Order: sequence, then structure tokens, then C-alpha cells
Amino acid sequence: MQKLDQAAPGTADPEVLKKVAADLRFSGTPTAVNIKPLQLQLDDTRLDGEVDVILPAGKALPAVRYTLRIDAIDADRYLPPASEERIKVAPPSAGAAAAGALPLELLRDLDIEGRLDLDNLKISGLRISEIKTRLKARDGVIKLQPEARLYQGNYQGSMQLDARRDTPHFKLDDSLGGIAAGPLLQDLMGDAPLSGTGNIRSRLTTAGQTPEQMIKALNGRVELSFTDGQIKGFNLARLVREAKARLDKQPLPAHGEVKGTDFTELSATLNIKDGVIHNSDLNTKAPYVRISGAGTVDLVQQRLDYLVKAKLVETEKGAGGAELEELKGLSIPVKITGSFAQPRIDLQYDEILKAQAKEALERKKQELKEKADAEKAQLQQKLEAEKEALQQELKQKQKEELQKKEDALKNKLKSLFN
Repeated sequence: MQKLDQAAPGTADPEVLKKVAADLRFSGTPTAVNIKPLQLQLDDTRLDGEVDVILPAGKALPAVRYTLRIDAIDADRYLPPASEERIKVAPPSAGAAAAGALPLELLRDLDIEGRLDLDNLKISGLRISEIKTRLKARDGVIKLQPEARLYQGNYQGSMQLDARRDTPHFKLDDSLGGIAAGPLLQDLMGDAPLSGTGNIRSRLTTAGQTPEQMIKALNGRVELSFTDGQIKGFNLARLVREAKARLDKQPLPAHGEVKGTDFTELSATLNIKDGVIHNSDLNTKAPYVRISGAGTVDLVQQRLDYLVKAKLVETEKGAGGAELEELKGLSIPVKITGSFAQPRIDLQYDEILKAQAKEALERKKQELKEKADAEKAQLQQKLEAEKEALQQELKQKQKEELQKKEDALKNKLKSLFN
């Protein structure tokens, strides 16, 4: 690049872009070229395969058919250095958005079909292996089918871009199975707000030429399920103890507990309409607790409005559980609102008091009902006993009357024969 008077790009790893090599063999005609073998070496990464390039009559772009394999690449090494100062820009104007729009005419002319396999890839901190991709682009429709192994699980997907209309449309149908969520999020974000073994199924559609348009037009459904994990930063045990302290008008418990809530099962269905996620079936099973939730997540405005309800189904053994016994069965609501960057988590204390009062009322109604049922049963038993006594008395009287009549009849018969 220096020999060609080109400035080498800055990279996160200064040791990259040190070595490049190629081994290519060409054969063909004026309208078709075959490259086999195609071997490229960039630093520690090797690419092997073959490519066919065809120049159809009347088309500006050639048709491409390929079969390629890459052994391993760390894409993060080739990113700009982390120390480079990022230039802050204003939100894109209509003109800027138009300038960054997808090149629809170019996409409509693409005629590409092939497969690319990668043995190992590191990108954005994520480590992915056994990647297989199938690409087909023709007549304005681009289809990509990737599959891979990552974080102890598997990924399979089907993606489609339809550029035949003025507004391109996108479709995604994919699944993640058996994923170790904690390590994945740690590598991707530098933090793991959720851990556990996860399964995710997505069926999404959108349209637009910019990320903002695509988020607003996002629709579809995502099904989530996780087992044996933890929600970091949401300490349900502390919230329950805080509720107990407020009910007893005692000082709030001191901070110092582990900032997380363990769970054995967590599942939810996300229904997305115009960039807003709606959920009504969050269900979490945790030790001693059942958690449900419902609300919305606005991806356009990046805001939350979600209500989580926790119910104690059992209490811990010992003093720690005994003091929470009166909350057993009560629904403890926690409201999560605000922006993605600064969410606010509030214990709905008034709702707890209402629920407690309702619980007490229901308990009193049950006690009164049980008392009334007992009195009714006792009265019924007494009536049955009196009825039985009257029947016995009536039978005795009837027996005595019958005996008197028999005695009178005997006396008359005696008088007739004497």
C-alpha cells in the first residue's frame, strides 16, 4: 500500500496487515472466467476455494458462483483502534438518510450464488465456529441461510431482502438453541445482565432503507426461554424484604445483598408491532417465588413501561423466612419505567397495601363462610336429631295405641265366652 502511495488504515492490532499472499489460476473465455484454485493468505487467515464469473449479455454486473472456505479470522483485530476519537454527529437529516439509502438498482442487478464456510470467527467480541452460509441473489431478491455453533449452542437462520419495490422489505426466521447466555452477553457487551441456558426463536419482518425506518417498521414475534440462570441488577429478595419493612414501618434493609435474582425457568413471548414490543406472559420460577410480567418496550423511543409481579409461594426456613410469612401468597408489584440507559425500578408499595387489604378481606370472608357452614351443619345435625326423636316418639305412641286396642279386643272376646 505504501508503494502505491496509499495510507494503510489504522487497526486495533498493529501487527495485522503485515503479510499477504495469493495463488490464483485463471481459465475461461471472453464471457466467462473460472478461478481455481483460489488461495489467499492475509496475516494468519487462509481462504481457499473457487469462483466462476460470467458476463451475460445485456447486464452491467457479472454473475458470480463461488465455493469458499476460511480457516479462522479475528475480525476485531482489523477494526479502527479503540483510542481513535469518535466524531460526534448530529442525527441524520433527510438528505443524509437519502445519501445512505440502499443502492436498489445495484441490488436488483445482482446474480450471485454460492457458499462460504468459516471454521472460526471472532467479531464484536463474539466467538463463533463451524459457520456455514448459503447466499443466493437474483432478480432483486437476496436470500442468506447461515448456521453456526456458538457458546455451547446452535444457530440456524433464513434471511431475505426483497429489493424489487421502492422500499426494500426484510424477513428473518431464525433460532438459537442451547446458548450459554452469560458468556455470550459478556463477550458482546462486556456485561452479562442475564445468564442461563437460552432458546430463542424469531420471526420478524421490516421495511425501509435506514436503521431508523427499519426499527419503526419492525413487526413479528420472538419466543424466549431460559433455564437455571440469574437476572443481574434485579434483586427480588431485597425488594421483598423492603416491602416487609415498609409494611412494618421499620428501617429499610441495608444494601449489601447480591444484586441478582436466580431462576430455574424464565419464558416470554414478545409480539412486536411497528417497533414496539408487547409482552403479557412473562413467567419465571425462582426459589420460593413465582414471577410474572407484562408491559411494553418501545424500540423507537428506547423506553420501558413494564410491570413485574412476584408472589411468595414458600418462605425460607429459619428467622429469615418466618418474618416474610405474612407476605406469602401476596402479589408484590415492581414497576420498571424510563429509558434503556437509565431504567427506574420502583416497588409499588400502595398496590401491596391494597393487595394485603384484599387478602385480609378474602381471608375474613372465608373465615365467616367456614363459621356459617359449621353453624349450618351443627343446626342441621340438631334438626336431624330432633326429627329422629320425634319419629321415635311417634312410633312409640303408635305402638302403645295398638297395644291398647289389642288388649281391649281380647277383653271383649273373653267376656263373650264367659
